[in-house]
Amino acid sequence: LFVFYFSWQCAWPMFFLYLIREVGFNEATKGLFDVVSYGAVTLLSPWWGKRIERHGPRGATVAGLFCCALVPALTVITRNFWVIFISYIFSGGTAPGFQLGLFNDMLDNLPEENKSLYIGIYNLVMQISNFVAPLCGVALYTRIGTVGTMYFSSSMRLLAAMLFLTRFVILRKKENVRA
Repeated sequence: LFVFYFSWQCAWPMFFLYLIREVGFNEATKGLFDVVSYGAVTLLSPWWGKRIERHGPRGATVAGLFCCALVPALTVITRNFWVIFISYIFSGGTAPGFQLGLFNDMLDNLPEENKSLYIGIYNLVMQISNFVAPLCGVALYTRIGTVGTMYFSSSMRLLAAMLFLTRFVILRKKENVRA
């Protein structure tokens, strides 16, 4: 989990740097992309929630993780406004899959005793990552550049998605053996 969040968050400053410095967009355009992405989150969160209710959190988590792994790479393969705009919609539309899926999976699997404590620890680790990962992303940027950092982020996100898929396959096999 930490691998995904860290690789997700280390790229946050890179989107700004890439779009402003390398593509030549202005800050208002970057702001528009962010608003559109958050709009997609808002519009598609209920759909992901219903999917999780019907099918459980694992599929949504894996689908969301794999889709979010593509976003940094999709962003840097072009300088075309519309392709990048669509990648932001894609990003916002798939993020609730892993965010809601992970949280629901956590709620389903934590022991009732000390559940609030475990959720608090999870949030603490995520907040530390929120602070440290972008700093590491910027440090990596100074070594391999914006595009390299974005590809690194996509690669690590993909690795995390594959690890989650492996975990869920193992859990399903264990559940089938018990049944």
